[in-house]
Amino acid sequence: MGANNHHHILSVMDDLSGAIIEIGTAAWGGSTDCFATLAACHDRFTFHTVDTGDGPHAYASALAKRIPRMLVHKMTGEVFLSEVYPSLSHPICYAYLDNYDWNYDEGKAGPEQDWITEQRRSYEAMGLEYSNAASAQAHLMQTMELIKFAGPRCIILYDDTYQIRSKWHGKGMIAIPHLLEKGWKIVEKTDLSVGLSNY
Repeated sequence: MGANNHHHILSVMDDLSGAIIEIGTAAWGGSTDCFATLAACHDRFTFHTVDTGDGPHAYASALAKRIPRMLVHKMTGEVFLSEVYPSLSHPICYAYLDNYDWNYDEGKAGPEQDWITEQRRSYEAMGLEYSNAASAQAHLMQTMELIKFAGPRCIILYDDTYQIRSKWHGKGMIAIPHLLEKGWKIVEKTDLSVGLSNY
Protein backbone atom coordinates (compact mmCIF):
# COMPACT_ATOMS: atom_id res chain seq x y z
CA MET A 1 0.00 0.00 0.00
CA GLY A 2 1.26 3.46 -0.84
CA ALA A 3 2.00 5.60 2.20
CA ASN A 4 -1.11 7.67 2.93
CA ASN A 5 -2.01 7.84 -0.76
CA HIS A 6 -5.68 8.17 0.20
CA HIS A 7 -4.86 11.67 1.45
CA HIS A 8 -4.95 12.76 -2.19
CA ILE A 9 -8.66 13.47 -1.72
CA LEU A 10 -7.82 16.32 0.65
CA SER A 11 -6.19 18.26 -2.19
CA VAL A 12 -9.23 17.97 -4.47
CA MET A 13 -12.18 17.79 -2.07
CA ASP A 14 -13.29 21.37 -2.72
CA ASP A 15 -14.07 20.35 -6.32
CA LEU A 16 -16.07 17.28 -5.36
CA SER A 17 -19.57 16.40 -4.20
CA GLY A 18 -21.32 13.05 -4.02
CA ALA A 19 -20.39 9.54 -2.95
CA ILE A 20 -16.94 8.46 -1.81
CA ILE A 21 -16.43 4.75 -2.48
CA GLU A 22 -13.74 2.74 -0.72
CA ILE A 23 -13.29 -0.87 -1.81
CA GLY A 24 -10.99 -2.50 0.71
CA THR A 25 -11.75 -1.23 4.22
CA ALA A 26 -8.71 -0.15 6.22
CA ALA A 27 -9.44 -1.53 9.66
CA TRP A 28 -7.99 0.40 12.59
CA GLY A 29 -7.08 3.61 10.88
CA GLY A 30 -5.93 4.79 7.49
CA SER A 31 -8.17 5.51 4.53
CA THR A 32 -11.44 4.45 6.18
CA ASP A 33 -10.99 6.92 9.03
CA CYS A 34 -10.00 9.65 6.58
CA PHE A 35 -13.08 9.23 4.39
CA ALA A 36 -15.36 8.80 7.41
CA THR A 37 -14.12 12.12 8.76
CA LEU A 38 -14.98 13.84 5.48
CA ALA A 39 -18.50 12.37 5.59
CA ALA A 40 -18.90 13.48 9.18
CA CYS A 41 -17.75 17.03 8.53
CA HIS A 42 -19.22 17.74 5.09
CA ASP A 43 -22.83 16.95 4.28
CA ARG A 44 -22.13 16.99 0.54
CA PHE A 45 -20.37 13.62 0.91
CA THR A 46 -21.75 10.13 1.46
CA PHE A 47 -19.20 7.42 2.25
CA HIS A 48 -19.52 3.73 1.34
CA THR A 49 -16.82 1.28 2.46
CA VAL A 50 -16.81 -2.26 1.08
CA ASP A 51 -14.90 -5.34 2.22
CA THR A 52 -15.33 -9.12 2.41
CA GLY A 53 -13.44 -9.58 5.69
CA ASP A 54 -15.06 -10.00 9.10
CA GLY A 55 -12.49 -7.82 10.91
CA PRO A 56 -12.69 -4.83 8.57
CA HIS A 57 -16.48 -5.10 8.46
CA ALA A 58 -16.75 -5.11 12.27
CA TYR A 59 -14.41 -2.13 12.58
CA ALA A 60 -16.24 -0.09 9.94
CA SER A 61 -19.68 -1.00 11.32
CA ALA A 62 -18.71 0.25 14.77
CA LEU A 63 -17.34 3.46 13.26
CA ALA A 64 -20.45 4.00 11.14
CA LYS A 65 -22.62 4.12 14.27
CA ARG A 66 -20.95 7.44 15.07
CA ILE A 67 -20.58 8.82 11.54
CA PRO A 68 -23.50 10.28 9.60
CA ARG A 69 -23.67 9.40 5.91
CA MET A 70 -21.35 6.38 6.29
CA LEU A 71 -22.56 2.99 5.05
CA VAL A 72 -20.78 -0.37 5.37
CA HIS A 73 -21.09 -3.28 2.94
CA LYS A 74 -19.75 -6.83 3.42
CA MET A 75 -19.27 -8.16 -0.13
CA THR A 76 -16.91 -7.89 -3.06
CA GLY A 77 -16.57 -4.56 -4.80
CA GLU A 78 -17.89 -6.05 -8.02
CA VAL A 79 -21.11 -7.22 -6.34
CA PHE A 80 -21.56 -3.90 -4.54
CA LEU A 81 -21.18 -1.87 -7.71
CA SER A 82 -23.26 -4.09 -9.97
CA GLU A 83 -26.05 -5.14 -7.59
CA VAL A 84 -26.28 -2.56 -4.79
CA TYR A 85 -25.12 0.76 -6.17
CA PRO A 86 -27.66 0.99 -9.03
CA SER A 87 -30.39 1.50 -6.40
CA LEU A 88 -28.54 4.43 -4.80
CA SER A 89 -28.89 8.02 -5.87
CA HIS A 90 -25.55 9.73 -5.28
CA PRO A 91 -23.15 10.09 -8.21
CA ILE A 92 -19.67 8.89 -7.36
CA CYS A 93 -17.10 11.65 -6.93
CA TYR A 94 -14.16 9.67 -5.54
CA ALA A 95 -13.28 5.97 -5.51
CA TYR A 96 -10.33 4.46 -3.67
CA LEU A 97 -9.58 0.89 -4.77
CA ASP A 98 -7.38 -0.93 -2.27
CA ASN A 99 -8.77 -4.47 -2.38
CA TYR A 100 -7.83 -7.89 -3.73
CA ASP A 101 -4.28 -8.05 -2.43
CA TRP A 102 -1.42 -7.80 -4.89
CA ASN A 103 1.30 -10.43 -4.47
CA TYR A 104 4.62 -8.74 -5.13
CA ASP A 105 6.36 -12.12 -4.77
CA GLU A 106 4.32 -13.88 -7.45
CA GLY A 107 6.60 -15.64 -9.92
CA LYS A 108 9.69 -15.45 -7.72
CA ALA A 109 11.75 -18.58 -7.23
CA GLY A 110 11.76 -20.36 -3.89
CA PRO A 111 9.14 -21.42 -1.37
CA GLU A 112 6.12 -19.22 -0.77
CA GLN A 113 6.16 -17.11 2.39
CA ASP A 114 3.81 -18.29 5.14
CA TRP A 115 1.70 -15.12 5.09
CA ILE A 116 1.15 -15.49 1.34
CA THR A 117 0.03 -19.09 1.81
CA GLU A 118 -2.41 -17.89 4.46
CA GLN A 119 -3.70 -15.20 2.12
CA ARG A 120 -4.21 -17.80 -0.57
CA ARG A 121 -6.24 -19.98 1.80
CA SER A 122 -8.43 -17.07 2.89
CA TYR A 123 -9.19 -16.12 -0.71
CA GLU A 124 -9.94 -19.71 -1.68
CA ALA A 125 -12.32 -19.96 1.30
CA MET A 126 -14.30 -17.12 -0.29
CA GLY A 127 -14.27 -18.89 -3.66
CA LEU A 128 -11.73 -16.45 -5.11
CA GLU A 129 -8.49 -17.13 -6.92
CA TYR A 130 -5.50 -15.51 -5.25
CA SER A 131 -3.41 -14.34 -8.17
CA ASN A 132 -2.28 -11.06 -9.63
CA ALA A 133 -4.22 -11.75 -12.82
CA ALA A 134 -7.40 -12.15 -10.78
CA SER A 135 -6.65 -8.96 -8.84
CA ALA A 136 -6.15 -6.94 -12.01
CA GLN A 137 -9.32 -8.38 -13.55
CA ALA A 138 -11.35 -7.55 -10.43
CA HIS A 139 -10.15 -3.95 -10.60
CA LEU A 140 -11.12 -3.73 -14.26
CA MET A 141 -14.60 -5.06 -13.47
CA GLN A 142 -14.97 -2.58 -10.61
CA THR A 143 -13.83 0.25 -12.85
CA MET A 144 -16.30 -0.64 -15.59
CA GLU A 145 -19.12 -0.52 -13.04
CA LEU A 146 -17.82 2.62 -11.30
CA ILE A 147 -17.80 4.78 -14.38
CA LYS A 148 -21.51 4.09 -14.96
CA PHE A 149 -22.20 6.10 -11.82
CA ALA A 150 -19.41 8.67 -12.04
CA GLY A 151 -20.41 12.24 -11.41
CA PRO A 152 -19.24 15.10 -13.65
CA ARG A 153 -16.18 15.42 -11.41
CA CYS A 154 -14.90 12.00 -10.44
CA ILE A 155 -11.51 10.56 -9.49
CA ILE A 156 -10.55 6.89 -9.22
CA LEU A 157 -7.39 6.14 -7.23
CA TYR A 158 -5.70 2.73 -7.53
CA ASP A 159 -3.41 1.48 -4.79
CA ASP A 160 -0.53 -0.94 -5.48
CA THR A 161 -0.26 0.29 -9.07
CA TYR A 162 2.88 1.51 -10.79
CA GLN A 163 4.50 2.04 -14.16
CA ILE A 164 7.82 0.73 -15.43
CA ARG A 165 8.79 2.55 -18.59
CA SER A 166 5.49 2.61 -20.46
CA LYS A 167 3.98 -0.57 -19.02
CA TRP A 168 1.46 -0.61 -16.17
CA HIS A 169 1.80 -3.07 -13.31
CA GLY A 170 -0.24 -3.82 -10.22
CA LYS A 171 -3.92 -3.76 -9.39
CA GLY A 172 -4.87 -1.12 -11.95
CA MET A 173 -2.71 -2.46 -14.77
CA ILE A 174 -5.62 -3.21 -17.13
CA ALA A 175 -8.15 -0.78 -15.67
CA ILE A 176 -5.98 2.28 -16.32
CA PRO A 177 -5.63 1.72 -20.09
CA HIS A 178 -9.40 1.23 -20.20
CA LEU A 179 -9.97 4.62 -18.58
CA LEU A 180 -7.37 6.36 -20.71
CA GLU A 181 -9.11 5.09 -23.83
CA LYS A 182 -12.31 6.68 -22.54
CA GLY A 183 -10.67 10.08 -22.09
CA TRP A 184 -9.84 9.97 -18.40
CA LYS A 185 -6.51 11.54 -17.48
CA ILE A 186 -3.87 10.85 -14.86
CA VAL A 187 -3.96 13.45 -12.09
CA GLU A 188 -2.02 11.69 -9.32
CA LYS A 189 0.95 9.35 -9.48
CA THR A 190 3.20 8.10 -6.70
CA ASP A 191 5.52 5.11 -6.45
CA LEU A 192 2.62 2.77 -5.74
CA SER A 193 -0.62 4.57 -6.61
CA VAL A 194 -2.24 6.20 -9.62
CA GLY A 195 -5.30 8.44 -9.77
CA LEU A 196 -7.36 9.30 -12.85
CA SER A 197 -9.98 11.99 -13.37
CA ASN A 198 -12.84 12.49 -15.81
CA TYR A 199 -12.61 16.29 -15.63
